[in-house]
Amino acid sequence: MKLIKKLVNGVLILFLIAFLSSCAAKPVTTPCYPPTIYLQEIPEPSLLGKTNHDLIIYLLDLKEAVRLSNSDKRTLQEWADSF
Repeated sequence: MKLIKKLVNGVLILFLIAFLSSCAAKPVTTPCYPPTIYLQEIPEPSLLGKTNHDLIIYLLDLKEAVRLSNSDKRTLQEWADSF
């Protein structure tokens, strides 16, 4: 009986020492940045030419730039939600 009591007390003391020593250290935080591919700037299309056809091509290029920008924003939001 005395041996069991000493073992239990010894184990309790070891656990207390382990718990107290783990509380003493300051937590280490590391910054987490989003992937750089989603932070790259999307180039603004330029109007090349003077015809209506060129204007339609420019409009389609602008719509594609907005679509890519929105896609990057959605991906960044999904990345942030994963934490």
